[in-house]
Amino acid sequence: MLGQSHYSNGQKTQEQIGDVLIVYFKNGIVKAKGQFINKMMEGEWEFYRENGLLWQIGHFSHHKPHGIWIRYNIQGKVEYTQVFNQGRKVCVPSKK
Repeated sequence: MLGQSHYSNGQKTQEQIGDVLIVYFKNGIVKAKGQFINKMMEGEWEFYRENGLLWQIGHFSHHKPHGIWIRYNIQGKVEYTQVFNQGRKVCVPSKK
């Protein structure tokens, strides 16, 4: 995740404030944010669409998806949920 520091338009790609990493789209809108500890994604992360709407929320354990992940459609309603155990899907998506 910690690759290039700025897009060609000068917008920063990410910034870390304490244990929270915020990743930006080229237009400056937040793309993702969550705990980033010892160079690994940990705990709850939120991911957004380029227009700023919430896309999905999930949890990481040692940089791998772990626990419940919820994906939202463009109307902001739950599209489906998935369950992971250390990066492996353990439950098929349940659609709402």
